[in-house]
Amino acid sequence: MSLSEPKSASMFFMSVILNKYTEIFAWFSLRGTISTYNPWGIPYDQSSSIYAPQLSSSLRRFINLYPLAVINGVKAAWFGWKNKITAIYGDLSYESILSSRVASIILNVPLLSSIHDDPINRLELKNYPKWIIKSYDKSLNKTLKMSKKIAVISDYMGEYYKMKYNVSTKTIFIGANVNSGVSQQGYKEKEKSKVFTIGSIGSIHCKYNWEKLAQSVKQLNNRSNHCKYKILHIGKLPKSIKDKSFITDTGYIGEEQLPFYLQKMDIGFLNWSFSSKYNVTARTSFPLKIHSYLSENIPLMALGPEGSSIVRFVNDNNCGISCTNNTVGDLREKIKLISTNKKIFNKYKNESVKLSNKYSRQSFFKEFESFIKMN
Repeated sequence: MSLSEPKSASMFFMSVILNKYTEIFAWFSLRGTISTYNPWGIPYDQSSSIYAPQLSSSLRRFINLYPLAVINGVKAAWFGWKNKITAIYGDLSYESILSSRVASIILNVPLLSSIHDDPINRLELKNYPKWIIKSYDKSLNKTLKMSKKIAVISDYMGEYYKMKYNVSTKTIFIGANVNSGVSQQGYKEKEKSKVFTIGSIGSIHCKYNWEKLAQSVKQLNNRSNHCKYKILHIGKLPKSIKDKSFITDTGYIGEEQLPFYLQKMDIGFLNWSFSSKYNVTARTSFPLKIHSYLSENIPLMALGPEGSSIVRFVNDNNCGISCTNNTVGDLREKIKLISTNKKIFNKYKNESVKLSNKYSRQSFFKEFESFIKMN
């Protein structure tokens, strides 16, 4: 990936690592940009993919994933040799599947592979030809098998790769950056309020589900006399959302501003698509917004298919409610239950406090240090 501001989930993940371990990284990007964001001052170089609009999309994609990936792997190796690197940390996606392997072989150093989203499903969602996907899957298998260690975003992704590729993985869970002002002793019953706020953060993975949420909240407001419901979204809303009378959106904000808005939320919304083409993504990917919610001990509300990572996480940890039917009525009743039943709300809140301690940012750093340790 290009070295850029931490606006995407992957770059946010890396920014947390770079802020802590600046001195051990040199960065070679396969996706170069005109302007580089590098406040860490780490050694940096970049290459780029070809655009060549005169070529067919299939040929252009093949060139980027194979011949050009090998060339960029050689360039990355030269960059690594100049900076005396002792290991390759490869963020596996698109051409880096091959480039990281090539650089590791040339330099004869260990390859530490990291996966945030399933590389194969990424190609499928972008409608790559089946013959490219089949070949790419074999290439991914080779890279995984030669990797010294493999980091995944969740245990659920680890299960999937163990089953599909028979490789062992380590979950690097970024952890809750707990606000020092948040009580870690357990939940004290929230102050009585006439407003119940549903939180939403960052990318809206499925607009259809998010619109279901908006419709559910609108119906609750029309039916409720004692309580009003609102949605607070940290980020930008899709243009398809027309009625914003009960929705507040902040636009892009920095991490230092997050606590102010998170503390206004009663529950944090997660969602994955119910469409079969997103099945692998829903099973394996793990939204980083979970860590933001946990940093303020916010119970979770997961809307997604059975077996999806978010539904499993909420159910496995008993830290909120899950809804596996994408209907307005079912979602509305789930929201009504947690907002009106104090015993249930307090139970989920208490569990979120325990989770924020279990999956803390300090635990993440310990896991990462263990991952990059060679002996």
